[in-house]
Amino acid sequence: MNIDQLAIAISGLDRDEAVQGLSSALTEWKADDTTVEALKGRIERYLGHAGIERQDTRQKVHELWSDFVDRNIDSIGGMTMNERLWSFGLFERFDLAASEEQKALLYKKLMARP
Repeated sequence: MNIDQLAIAISGLDRDEAVQGLSSALTEWKADDTTVEALKGRIERYLGHAGIERQDTRQKVHELWSDFVDRNIDSIGGMTMNERLWSFGLFERFDLAASEEQKALLYKKLMARP
């Protein structure tokens, strides 16, 4: 599951404001310049403070997030750049990067070396 699929899966769980906010936070991360480690910290703080009302929804969100972390964030060191771009939904941004500086920011974001 990549970050776009995760955001859609979470969004579809419940109309709860906290759940929808989490889905938006995942999508919005793609446009900033913070790393995947920063994403992990941000989402885990969000989950710690979000008031997801229904216990079953909260449990499913945690399961989806934990699986994503295990498969993508904690395993990023063994991924190729293409795998990283797919996992974090950044192929288009990488392809549209107009300069080497912009591509270098994406390498940094994805904790890779150019």
